[in-house]
Parts: sequence; C-alpha cells; structure tokens
Amino acid sequence: MGGAALTRARELLVPWLGVVVVLAVWSLAAGAGARGLPAPWAVAAAGADLVVAGTLGPALGVSLVRFAVGAGVGVLAGLVLGLAAGTWRLVDVLVDRPVQMLRAVPLTALVPLAVVWFGVGETAKVVLVAVGAAVPVYVATCAAVREVDPFLVDAARTCGLSRRSVAVHVLLPGAVPGALVGVRYGLGVGWVALVVAETTGAEGVGALLTAAREYARVDVMLVCVALYAVLGAATDAGVRALDLRLQPWRARPRLPRRSLRPVDRSPL
Repeated sequence: MGGAALTRARELLVPWLGVVVVLAVWSLAAGAGARGLPAPWAVAAAGADLVVAGTLGPALGVSLVRFAVGAGVGVLAGLVLGLAAGTWRLVDVLVDRPVQMLRAVPLTALVPLAVVWFGVGETAKVVLVAVGAAVPVYVATCAAVREVDPFLVDAARTCGLSRRSVAVHVLLPGAVPGALVGVRYGLGVGWVALVVAETTGAEGVGALLTAAREYARVDVMLVCVALYAVLGAATDAGVRALDLRLQPWRARPRLPRRSLRPVDRSPL
C-alpha cells in the first residue's frame, strides 16, 4: 500500500476513533453493572429485533419524509429571508426582530400551539421542523451577507449592476460559507425539532422512542437515540461535502509532518 493510500485510510479512520472510545467506555460501564445501561451488543440485538418485526423500517421512513419536507422548507425560507434581510433595510426592520424573538422560544413551548393550530397530523410536525431549521439558517445567512466586502458591492454598483444583480452575483456567492454553516446548524436543530414533534403521539422514530420510555425499554430507547445520531451525522456530512464541492479551496490544510526548525535567537 502506497503512501497516498495510507494517508487516505488514515483520514477515513481517524475521525472514528472518538466513536470507538465511546463504545469502549460504554461496554466497560455496562460490564461493571451500571444501572439501566445495556451493553452495545444488547442494543444492536434490540435494533435487529425491531427490523425483523417490521417496526423500525416504517417508522424510519415516516421520520425521513417529515424531516425532508420540513427541513427543506425551513432551509429555503431561512436562506431567502437571510439574504433579503442582509440586503434590504426594510426587510431587516420587518423580519429580524420577530425572528430573534422566535429564536429565544424553546421548541417544546411551540408543540402545544402547533397541535392547537394544525392538529395532531403531519402539518404540525412539518411546521415544527421547518421553524427549527429556518431560524439558524436565517441568522447565519443574514450575518454572512453583511460581512461581504463592501468594496465588492461598490465595484458592482459602479459597473452598473442593479440591486437585484448585486444580490445574486455578489452578495449570495460571498455569503455561501456562512450560509452553509447556518444550514449545518439548522439541520441539527431540525432533527431536535423532529424528536420533539414526534413525541405528540404518531408514527415515526420519536413515537417509537416514547413508547419505549413508557415500557422502560432502555435498549429500544438507545436504538432510537443512536439512529437519530447517525442520521444527524449523515446530513452534516452531506452539507460538508456540498461545501467542499462549491468551495474546493476551503479544504482543510494539512500540517507538515515535521515541525519547523526553532528560530535561532542567539546573539550575533
């Protein structure tokens, strides 16, 4: 195996060392008799039983559809509102204060209102996910637009570009790095909102988690938690891959293997 292959293998395996350490500590704690903590292999067996019983697959499918619709609407709304608020003063005055107030409201406080306004069906859950995803995306996008170099904006206006053209060709590309950071945070909050929304009693992984809590099935609860963690990591990895695709020059720099020689501070 060549040096390039070894480097590539190391880059793929090293990020998983933290997961291996967590699993090792978890196994040791379960083996020492920690209360209410099943071993990782017991959790894996419970997950396999749910798959064989035909319970986990449909629940996962329902949750993925809810998240895809809600997060898609929320991310799009956050990007549009963030770009508009960062570009036009009137939109900023009208939108920013309500969004900042909404950002301070816990998602759990919105669940009763969503149930009263939209019922216990799919609409309430999708709305909660959309709100949870939209707010971080809006905040990050608005801040990223305002941090675009003003000299670029002045140069574009000097060249005769309209305000719409400046927003599309200057502000939007310049805000991409910050906006993608907001998308990463927004998708993470979207998963949290989905967990909160699905505890109201319906199909989905959150409903499976609630039922397991009622029956004190810690192994099934950990299956649901692990599933949410894997899905969250997958969406985050997808956004990071998109970031590298859009901005390949932002790839993480590699440090040299050998440190530089110390500076000679001896007197002349």
